[in-house]
Amino acid sequence: MITKQNQTVSSGTEFKEVSNLSIGYIIAGTKLIRRDDNSLQFNKGEVYYINAGRYYIENIADKGSQFEEIVVVYSPQQLGSILNCLSQTFQFTAEAKALKSITNFNK
Repeated sequence: MITKQNQTVSSGTEFKEVSNLSIGYIIAGTKLIRRDDNSLQFNKGEVYYINAGRYYIENIADKGSQFEEIVVVYSPQQLGSILNCLSQTFQFTAEAKALKSITNFNK
């Protein structure tokens, strides 16, 4: 599922329990994601990845503008199918790279 979110004002910090995996792209504004004592900030033009879990999330609109993001939500099975298709069709191989991600929260 792909969604686009727009907010003209910051709604404050919200608690969210995430049951699937998601990748988001920040179009405008800032997103803060907190878990336990860890916090990461994602700004315009950055991509983030979230594992299933419990998080405190705050979307902050730019002054005089809005917060805007695109989020792709998927299950682990869907990700496996996507990677398999990419591998077979385009000889794509996933390579581990340093990524600003909240997956570090799950250690």
